[in-house]
Amino acid sequence: MKMAGIRNVTLEGEIINSSKAKLTIGWRSTFRKQEVKAGMVFLYRIYIQNIDGAGDPDIRRRHVSTAWDQARDTPIDRKITVEVDRDFLNEDFQILGFGDKTDEWVAEVKTSLFKPSLGSGKSSELAMKFGVGE
Repeated sequence: MKMAGIRNVTLEGEIINSSKAKLTIGWRSTFRKQEVKAGMVFLYRIYIQNIDGAGDPDIRRRHVSTAWDQARDTPIDRKITVEVDRDFLNEDFQILGFGDKTDEWVAEVKTSLFKPSLGSGKSSELAMKFGVGE
């Protein structure tokens, strides 16, 4: 069964400092009329993955965020921004500054139907003394 459509996925990056980078992932979601009428809620899982080629043994894939939307008649344009460790993004092999210094990444947005789960909670421990004369 076809679900919510994900289109126009974009990935932008900005170096924040020597250890952090900011990634912005955007996409457009479209929904079928049945999903809108049913009030369905969709969960998005957002990933980044390096794309150095078939011969690269260092394949890195990371789940960077989660989002959700309720289906509606008009398309939804979303953007999320996350901070990531530059050591993770800097995945090309270098020795003494020689080697590939450009790191190539793609973003992927996967959608699934939101499935509510049971929740629970517990109180803190209560200690009471019971016995003769108390």
